Amino acid sequence: MNITKEMMDAKLKQIAEFEAKFGECGRSRAIKKYCTNEKFRKNVNEFQRTAANLVVGYEKYKAR
Repeated sequence: MNITKEMMDAKLKQIAEFEAKFGECGRSRAIKKYCTNEKFRKNVNEFQRTAANLVVGYEKYKAR
């Protein structure tokens, strides 16, 4: 899924509203960082891709 700048701006606005209502938490900080830091976003995407590949590889050998 390609994330557009408009989608990130909408999510940042949603985070700001959430934090104004409930305060900052670890999850809101992580999503904010994902939307604002390209290197962090690249690392998260790489981690998710690697984790998915590990599960697929494990399932392949588990059937034996």
